[in-house]
Amino acid sequence: MNKIKNLFFIVIILFYSSKIFSQQNIEYVQQADSLRKGWYFGINMGAAFPSNFSANFYNGSSENINKISLILDNQYYKPIIVQQIGYNYLFYELPHKMSYQPNLTVGGYVRYQFSKRSSFLLQANYARLTASDVFLLYLEIPEGYSFDANYLQCQIMGQEERTYIDLGYRFDLRNHERYFPFIETGVNINNTKVLKNMIRIENQEYSIKYSGEHPIGPYSQDYYDIYEGGIGVGGFFTLGYALNFNANISIDPSLTFYFTSTHLEGYTNMKPGFNLLVRLMFRNFDF
Repeated sequence: MNKIKNLFFIVIILFYSSKIFSQQNIEYVQQADSLRKGWYFGINMGAAFPSNFSANFYNGSSENINKISLILDNQYYKPIIVQQIGYNYLFYELPHKMSYQPNLTVGGYVRYQFSKRSSFLLQANYARLTASDVFLLYLEIPEGYSFDANYLQCQIMGQEERTYIDLGYRFDLRNHERYFPFIETGVNINNTKVLKNMIRIENQEYSIKYSGEHPIGPYSQDYYDIYEGGIGVGGFFTLGYALNFNANISIDPSLTFYFTSTHLEGYTNMKPGFNLLVRLMFRNFDF
């Protein structure tokens, strides 16, 4: 008897739930048929995967503005490093293919929908990017000593802030009023600011970021914070899918492909990259 009562209540709950959901669908379709014009606002969060081409800006090469020789060939620093590691070093080998680590990106999004399928959009995303690798210090080992390797592996790292601003057009590929794919395309403006470029030998860090044309040493006070970076331009193309909870709230996962230049000296060529984002969208709010 209790099982029959429970089954009866479940049927009633399912009946009213389906009725409410159907009513929401009708309201959503009616609003969609009225073109759903207006402003939409979003919050972006995801991961940035820029081109690794510009990561080599931080590899310490003599062709870069930030050179590892600034420290390793410096008459003041070399004796300190030799004393630190216990051996003289003869030469060093730099990485040739540095890469960025996947990094969190966050930002904001706004668009104006002027027809059932079309919108103009503006979004800005920020990421702090880190490129890291290792370089080798080849040691002068005294005769009679035997080691598995005659080199010391050390870290080299660079860090930058990068902001992407996208201005473009969105087109909704509607085959279902509640869930549908969309595409976005337009122009990109990005700004890059170098935060640091350093090496780590044992537990000691040394900055190789360019600080002016003057002799430096561990006790020098003549350091200048010289700005490195600038504005780059390009384009973007986004594939996304809108998951609408109701007429006012949706979650839009998306994949954005970029083809842009980055303003890092010697590495300004146009290169591809992409962002993987989840966007929380709102509309019909009085701001």
